Amino acid sequence: MNPNIPIYRQEKIVIDSFNFLHTVNGNLGSIYLKSRGISKETAQTFNIGYCDQSIDRELAGSIIIPIYDSYGNLKAIMKRTLPEFTPEGLQAYWNTRYKKSHYLYGLYLTKNWIYHNNYIIIVEGPFDAMFLWQSGIKNIVALCGTNISSRHISIILRYCKRVILCLDRDENFAGQKSSDKGKILFDEAGFDTATVELPIGTDPDKFIMENGVETFQKLINKSLILGNGDESDIFSLLEKVKNL
Repeated sequence: MNPNIPIYRQEKIVIDSFNFLHTVNGNLGSIYLKSRGISKETAQTFNIGYCDQSIDRELAGSIIIPIYDSYGNLKAIMKRTLPEFTPEGLQAYWNTRYKKSHYLYGLYLTKNWIYHNNYIIIVEGPFDAMFLWQSGIKNIVALCGTNISSRHISIILRYCKRVILCLDRDENFAGQKSSDKGKILFDEAGFDTATVELPIGTDPDKFIMENGVETFQKLINKSLILGNGDESDIFSLLEKVKNL
């Protein structure tokens, strides 16, 4: 991808793709979002769009996910090329000023919820964040295809010092390894940090679809109580929490 796309051009792509999604011709994008459990209202809240060849040839046939800084300034575009099984999956479309380790997806929308709840839930991908927001859990952010960085920590310090890491539970344990490294960094920075380890092959949106948001919230509440305690206790709750 061209790394030098000016931001004003990206802003036009976001606006045009947002509008196109809500036309008859944008139906493929709407069908995909529905398959991910994302409502029309949530897509509008996060300015999600669907790009046609008339808007941008390189991004044609892609769900457009704008990435903003904490002040709501557009910094990059993330795309999901359809159909979903396209190998490239989520890819960023950015200019040379964009550094993914400097931004947290959704923070411009969720920062007040984080501050008032006094804790933050960190998930792995944009769709996880959107689905949690839609489910009523709004003190969330997502990583933009990177691990926790010192810049992330300095940003989060503005809003709270309690963190819950809820990353995807991949079969290769990549999410768990990232979570373990992130927890160390947060602990060293003086945060009250906990992790929620979902069943293998599960991410937060899938877990909520299968178990309900109330069950997920119970996991979050228990992890807040346990804090820096034994993470195995949190993991054991996955089988028990429905009976609470």
